[in-house]
Amino acid sequence: MSTPTAPTVCEFTTADMDEAREFLDSVYGWRLTVHRHGNAGRPLVVSRTDAGAVSCAHATAPGDISYQVAGEDFVVIDTLSSGVFELEHDKSCDRYGPGDVYVANHPGAEFRSTTRDIEVLTTTLPSTLFAEVAGAAPDTLVEFSSYTPIAGAGRRW
Repeated sequence: MSTPTAPTVCEFTTADMDEAREFLDSVYGWRLTVHRHGNAGRPLVVSRTDAGAVSCAHATAPGDISYQVAGEDFVVIDTLSSGVFELEHDKSCDRYGPGDVYVANHPGAEFRSTTRDIEVLTTTLPSTLFAEVAGAAPDTLVEFSSYTPIAGAGRRW
């Protein structure tokens, strides 16, 4: 049995969108395209705590940011405090607002997302954890039946 290590905290702040792009690409594997409409100079702020396979981050992202995700092997659950988050996947587009809790990434996901002036708490979990909780083999790909938030269900999260 391995000895647990103390969580590590990473604080990142920049108003330089090239730096923001590099940081988010390295942490999440995203390919970002950033648009700043009326928010020039306001920084992207991320406070991320890594605790082994699980991490949580609080982020404030001003302006419009869009990115694409393909095939990341983790599940991200977002809790949106403010702003708008749009997630285009398959043949639909879901739109989330303050108070919504939603699956923002899952194994095998291919989607495009756009955010506008968001403040969000993200929780990143290994996909193997979902298989374990579901009582499936560790290499089982867990699929979600829907990405649309269920009214009031965010309180359980």
